[in-house]
Amino acid sequence: MTGILFAVALLTFAAAIITYPVYFPFTFSGIQSEWGIATAYPAVEGFVSQEWFGTYFLIARYLVAAILIATAAVFLFFSRQDSLGLGVAAVLSASGPALGLAGETWNSPLPAPFGLIFDFFNLFFLIVFLLGVIALGHLYPDRKFPLPWMKRVASWSIGFLVLGILLLFSGAADAIGELAWTTLMVLMLLNLAPAALSLLRRLRERPPGAARKGVFSLSVLFFWITTSITLSGVIDTIPTLKLAALHLDLFALGFLALSFFADLWGNQLWGPDIRPYRRLISGAFASFILLVAVSGWLAGGQIRSARAASAGQAANLLARDFGPLIVDTDMGNDDILALLFLMEHPGVDLQALTVVGTGLAHCDPGVRNALGLLELSQSPPVPVSCGSETPFGAEHEFPEAWRAATDRLWGFGLPTGGRQPDPRSAPDLIGEILHSATDPVTILALGPLTNFAQAFGDDPALVGKIGMLYIMGGAVEVPGNVYDESLGLDNKTAEWNVYADPVAARMVFESGVPITLVPLDATNYVPVDFGLYREFEARHGDRVSTFVFNIFYINQGWIASGFYYLWDTLAAAAMTAPELVAYQTYNIAVITESGPDFGRTAETEAGRPVRVATWADASLFKALFVETLAEP
Repeated sequence: MTGILFAVALLTFAAAIITYPVYFPFTFSGIQSEWGIATAYPAVEGFVSQEWFGTYFLIARYLVAAILIATAAVFLFFSRQDSLGLGVAAVLSASGPALGLAGETWNSPLPAPFGLIFDFFNLFFLIVFLLGVIALGHLYPDRKFPLPWMKRVASWSIGFLVLGILLLFSGAADAIGELAWTTLMVLMLLNLAPAALSLLRRLRERPPGAARKGVFSLSVLFFWITTSITLSGVIDTIPTLKLAALHLDLFALGFLALSFFADLWGNQLWGPDIRPYRRLISGAFASFILLVAVSGWLAGGQIRSARAASAGQAANLLARDFGPLIVDTDMGNDDILALLFLMEHPGVDLQALTVVGTGLAHCDPGVRNALGLLELSQSPPVPVSCGSETPFGAEHEFPEAWRAATDRLWGFGLPTGGRQPDPRSAPDLIGEILHSATDPVTILALGPLTNFAQAFGDDPALVGKIGMLYIMGGAVEVPGNVYDESLGLDNKTAEWNVYADPVAARMVFESGVPITLVPLDATNYVPVDFGLYREFEARHGDRVSTFVFNIFYINQGWIASGFYYLWDTLAAAAMTAPELVAYQTYNIAVITESGPDFGRTAETEAGRPVRVATWADASLFKALFVETLAEP
C-alpha cells in the first residue's frame, strides 16, 4: 500500500509540474525564450515566427507528457502489486519534470514560498528519475542482477550520485563553480555505466520470453542520456543540431513510455492479462492524449490573446500624462534602459537627471553618458550633474571591473551634441528644483541613495516637497543579489543599490519622505528573455531601438544565464503605470550593523511604513517596454 501511495503521489505531482504552464502564463511566454528553443530558432526562422515555434514545442511537450502520464497510470493500475511495475510508473512519472519537459523551471518566479517548493520538487524528481533508471537498468524486467557483484556496485553508485546531487544543489559546491557541474555530469555517466553493462549482458545473452522485453528501449534511453550530456556543449552552439536535439529529447521520452507500454500490452509482462481491457485502455489513452493536445493548443491561444490585449493596454498606458520628474541614477546597464524608457515616454516631463557617484559609474563618465542618452533620444535640454563619490559610513563599492565597463558604456559611443553638465552638485540641483516647485515632485532613485541623504541632511524641509520617492532597491522577502563567492562577497540578504551605501539608505528611510520601494521581490518577475531579445531584433531601426537591441545583443550570455533582469526599468514603468505591480505595506528598516545582514532592507517593528512592490505583471510590463522603445 505504501508503494502505491508513493506512486500515486508521484504521478500527481508529475502531472502538475509538467502541465503547470497552463496555469502560469509567464511560463508559456518563457518557452519561446528558453535558451534551447532560442538557440534552435534560427534554423527555422525563415519559415515560422518565434511565437508559433514556441507554441509548437508547447503542444509537443504536452503530447509527450500525456504519453508519460497515461502509461504510468496504466502500470500503476495493472502492476500495483509488483514493485518493479511501481518502479516503472515512478520513472515515467519523474522523467518529464526531471528532464525539463515543462521547460526551464529552475529558479521559478512563483511567489515565496511556492518557488522554493517548486524547485525542491524539481530536484526530487531528478533524483527519483536517475535512481530509477539505474535500478531498472540492473533489474528490468526479471528483478535480478545479471551478476552478483553488480548489486554492490549499484548500491555504491547510487549513493555517490545522490550525495553529488545534494551537494551541488545545496550550494555547498558553489566554490568550484562550473567544475561542480562537470563533476556531476561525469558522476552521472559513471553511475549509468554499471547499469549499461547489465543491459549489454542481457542483449548479448538474448534470454527467452519476457526477460528480453524492454531491454532495447532502456538501451536507447541510456544512449540518449549519455549523448546529451557529452555533446551538449557542441549542440548548444549550432542551431540545426540544437533543433534535432530538442526533438530527440521529446521522441526519446515518448519512445521510452511506449516501449514499456508495449511490454505490458503485448507480452503480459509480470503476469497481468490486460487483453479484456485493451479496447477500453486504447480508447482512454487516445482520448487523454487528444485532451492534452487540445488543452495545450487552447492554452497557447489564450495566452497569445492575452499578449495581444497587453499590447493594446500598453498603448493606452502611454497616453497618460505623468508630469514632472527628477531621476537619480548610477548609469548601470538596466539604468540605461530605464532612462531611455522615460525619455521616450510621451507623458513624462523630465526636470533633472542626477548621477550618484557611489554607484556603478564614476561621476565624469556617468554625466557624459547621461548627456549622450539625452542626445540619442533627442530629449529637450535637461540639467545633468553628479554628487559625491564618497558614501556615508562603511564602503561597499561595486567591483572595479563593473565600474570600468559602465564608465566606457561597454564600448558604445554616444554623441553629446554639445550638451554640457550643470555646474551645481546633484544634491544642490535636487534642492533648488524642489524649492522652486509649486506642486509636490516625484523622484525616481535608480542607484544608491547618497545624493538624497546629503540633500535631506543639508535641508530637511525638502522632504515636504516630495510627492513620492520611488526607489529601485532592497530585497524584503527574497534573497539579495550581492552574494558572489568569486568576488569575496558573502552577503545573501542585501541588494546592490542599498548595499553600496546602506547608511545613506537608512537616513533616507528615516527621513519621513513617502517611499514606494520596488525591490527584487517584484523585479524577479521580469527577467530579460530571448522573447524580448527577438522583439527588438525584429523591430529596431531608429537610434533608440537599435541602441536597446545592441545592449541585449552583447549580453546574450547574461540573458541565457537567467540572472539578467529589468530591475530599474520596472521601477520606472511602475511609477508611470501602477497597474504593473501589486503593493503591500511593510515596516522597513535598513540594517547598518556589521554582519551577514549588513545592508538588508528588513521588515521590523521599528521600521517605517513603506509601500513595497511584491509582484509584477511581466506580460503587460514587457508589452509597455516594447511599445515605448521598439520601432513601430
